[in-house]
Amino acid sequence: MIAVSMMVYYVVLAWPFFHSRLLKDRPLLTIGIRYGMATTMLSFSGYLWMITLQSRYTGLEGNVIWFHGLGFHGLQMMPILSLLVERNQSIAEKSWPRLLHAGGTAWLLLVILIGWVAVLIMPVIPVLKNRHLSPYRIHVKLRRSYASTKKYIKAFVQSDVKMI
Repeated sequence: MIAVSMMVYYVVLAWPFFHSRLLKDRPLLTIGIRYGMATTMLSFSGYLWMITLQSRYTGLEGNVIWFHGLGFHGLQMMPILSLLVERNQSIAEKSWPRLLHAGGTAWLLLVILIGWVAVLIMPVIPVLKNRHLSPYRIHVKLRRSYASTKKYIKAFVQSDVKMI
């Protein structure tokens, strides 16, 4: 009952952001908040899903918490993206809404696809399923790749190669 009341409360608080008056005042920020609220509503469905299961796991390998968490973080990510697009002077002002819609659509699709992975009872990160990769070995591999990349960039900068 508390979950449903939280969802109703969220919809009541979200309703003013879907009025056209706010869209005229700050269009990019309003669009970003709308996309964030849409992903949050999707994450509420993950919340209800976890309540129904009494767990965050689906089957042996599926995990609903990724779907739930990334949906809620859309409410943070999308307004920040809209503010960054608005402040960027190197992007033409005509393309601002297209960039924001592309980012919002990509975030929505990401959340939906991660939810679909949980429905299929698959791990979100299949690499971590491999038992031969302990966290220590992953750390060592990342440090080695960082060191080799740093060495390559340093050698490239010191060379006399001219960029055309």
